[in-house]
Parts: sequence; C-alpha cells; structure tokens
Amino acid sequence: MRGVFSGDWRLAWQGVKDIASGIWHDIQGAADLLWTNLKVGAELAWEAIKLTIHAAWEALKGIVK
Repeated sequence: MRGVFSGDWRLAWQGVKDIASGIWHDIQGAADLLWTNLKVGAELAWEAIKLTIHAAWEALKGIVK
C-alpha cells in the first residue's frame, strides 16, 4: 500500500507479487495437507479391509475344521 500512496509503482507491484506469492504458498500447503490426509485415510481403510478379510478367513477355517 505504501507504494501506491507514494506513487512508487515498482514498490506497489512488488507488494502485489508478494501477496500473490503468499496466497499461492498457502494454497500449495493446503493441497499438500489434503493429499497427505487422503493417503493416510486410504491406507487406514485398506488395513481395515485386510484385517476384516483375514478375520473372516480365520473364522471360516475354524468352522470348516
């Protein structure tokens, strides 16, 4: 804002670029966090599926004996 009020357009443009860069950095951070959470959720879901199938298989083996 100081660049706009003082008529220093180079400073004003640098301020705009800095703000845009900060916003882009925040968007990237949010996307990384979302991706990590999705990966962890998928890994946990897969482990739950594997445990359920294993438990069902063991129960079936116990019934057949």
